[in-house]
Amino acid sequence: MRVQRLHIENFRGIREMRIDFHPQLNVFAGKNGIGKTTILNALEKTLDIAHLN
Repeated sequence: MRVQRLHIENFRGIREMRIDFHPQLNVFAGKNGIGKTTILNALEKTLDIAHLN
């Protein structure tokens, strides 16, 4: 499975965000506290739900 896009709404500190992933490599970089881990947690939850289906 390849994730092409992630849409986050009302998840922790993120009100709304859309991310279009590059097919080969994606890097999350930035200062502490801006939501990098929150994005990864949202992706993890999405993949867990997809796995159950």
